[in-house]
Amino acid sequence: MSSPTAYLRRKLIALLLLGVLTIVAYAEPEPALDCGNADCAESDMHPDFFSHTSPYSRSNDPEATSDYWLQKGKDFVRKQASLRLNKRVAKNVILFWVMAWV
Repeated sequence: MSSPTAYLRRKLIALLLLGVLTIVAYAEPEPALDCGNADCAESDMHPDFFSHTSPYSRSNDPEATSDYWLQKGKDFVRKQASLRLNKRVAKNVILFWVMAWV
């Protein structure tokens, strides 16, 4: 059986927690930035951390363009098409590995 002080302590903690949750639930969100045009809103929602002014710019990276990936795909297809197909008949042999613990 628990003592009356422990019961009151649990009750007080529960009420404090309920109060904090109520305050958090009904708190007003921060107002959204209203810049008036779609470009501003787009840059706010999807910032480009690697912009052209950044020293870590991706402007010289060939992988950043779709042409690079299209060419890579075409090269892969050409390479796979030039390979000789395996037309040999399978031997249907199943190998069983047996290990004996000694």
